[in-house]
Order: sequence, then C-alpha cells, then structure tokens
Amino acid sequence: MKKVILAYGDSNTYGYIPKTQGRYNLSTRWTGILAELLKKNYTVIEEGCNNRTGFYKNSAGYMQSGNLYIEECLKKHPAPDIFILAVGTNDLQKLYDFNIKFFENGLMSYIEKIKEKNNNVRIILIPPVKITKDILTSYFGLMFDEKSIENAIVIQDTYVNFARNNNTEFFDINEFAHPSEIDGLHYEAETHKIIAEKLAEFITNPSYSSNQDLQ
Repeated sequence: MKKVILAYGDSNTYGYIPKTQGRYNLSTRWTGILAELLKKNYTVIEEGCNNRTGFYKNSAGYMQSGNLYIEECLKKHPAPDIFILAVGTNDLQKLYDFNIKFFENGLMSYIEKIKEKNNNVRIILIPPVKITKDILTSYFGLMFDEKSIENAIVIQDTYVNFARNNNTEFFDINEFAHPSEIDGLHYEAETHKIIAEKLAEFITNPSYSSNQDLQ
C-alpha cells in the first residue's frame, strides 16, 4: 500500500507562475513532479493556496488562513504518513506585525493538530522564501517591503530551532531554490524541478533526511 504525502503550503506549493500569474501544470510544479518521482511508493496530495498565511487570519478568506483551514484539510486527509508544511512567507507581508514568538506558537499549533491525527506522522518543515529586492518593483511590492525582506532572513533560524527542538525535519529549500527575478517571491519552472528532485532524495534517503545538519 502506498504511503501518503500531504503538501500544505502557499502559492509556491500551489504552483504560481511569476511571469503570467497563472498556475504551472501538474508536470511542472514541484508537487506534481514529486508525485511522478515517487509514484511507486507514495501518493502526493496537493494543498497549496495562493496568498495563504500560516499564522495570521487572512482577510482574503478561510482557505487563505492556513491556521484555520488546516482543520478542514485534516478532516479530508486525516492521517498522512508524511506532512510537508510550507507556510510563513505571506505572514511577512507589511500589513502584519512581525513577531517571532507568534511564528513559534503557530508552528507548535500545527504540529499538535497534525500529530493528533497520526502521532507517527513524519513532518517536514520548509521555511519561508528568502524573498529578494526584486519584489519591491513587482506587483507584490504593494504587500511586501524592505522590512519583509529582512524578516525573511531573520525567521530562518526560528524554523531551524523549532525543527531541532520538536522532532521535526527541516528541509532548507533556500539552500538551492531562489525566487524569480520577475517578482522576487515565486519560483521559475526549472526551480520547481530542482525542489522536487531534492525533496524526493530527502524523503527516500534516511541519512539525508535526518536532522544531523541541525545539530
């Protein structure tokens, strides 16, 4: 029986195209490529959403409020074997008050809810995108500012430390995935392919997927 991977995140999980503002097709976005790479032993469920915040209530709606919609998501998919959690980038928008403790508490809330359904679930934590200054001259410059860029760097250690202290795996996407020069926030098609390949290795290679780099 195949194991289930649930990918829960924002627009970069959804597959937002920086050039057209559309959505990459299944064979181009990282979730779809990952599903193809691991199809022999895993089923990948996509739960990405544009403009989804991880911790703050989003005025755009229920589905965009990640900390609220997670309840509905876990009703639909109650016991995944692997839960990929990739939220937090949209919480860096300038309309929200940046607070590290709020991020930490929010992450803990996710972990508790996910493990309530399956205590043996493997949780892979992906940190916010290290957004670049290209965002300031894009459409998203209305939402993010210089402080957002700074906080995107500051918050990285919070995710590393959280993973280390809460038996959660940390997948450092920013080590090899860099946002498009078009908007400084979303990934080009080639980057989606790299993400999928690296993540497939992380999932299937026990030595690679350990938290040894966090020690």
